Amino acid sequence: PLKYAQKVPFLIQKYDHYALFLMTQFILELIAALMIMKNDNLNFIDALFNTISAFTGGSLVTIDQSKLCFGSQSIILILIILGGPINTSLILILLRIRHLKHKPQKMIEDFLEQKFLKRFVYIVPV
Repeated sequence: PLKYAQKVPFLIQKYDHYALFLMTQFILELIAALMIMKNDNLNFIDALFNTISAFTGGSLVTIDQSKLCFGSQSIILILIILGGPINTSLILILLRIRHLKHKPQKMIEDFLEQKFLKRFVYIVPV
């Protein structure tokens, strides 16, 4: 069987926690857009634009949000809270910790193998 590193290209393997975060965000936005579209009889593009704007904090809207039903306004409020800078940073930090939990020594060795760093850093084996 192939190992994880052989299956996935290097950049995706290195940044897969960011890809996970972005995919989760986009899936949440799609679900929210579908719910808003159903509740308020909007077209899909308007609903998706408003949910992405709410999640990213862009404050751009294509509809009058005061005319949305309470459920749709609640969904947009939840997206604004989830997409805020504190929650976004916290989620990325937790994903990064989970990602690095099992391979810090390997990452340090890879980092120190770079030729230009060998001139400046020497680690004494323990």
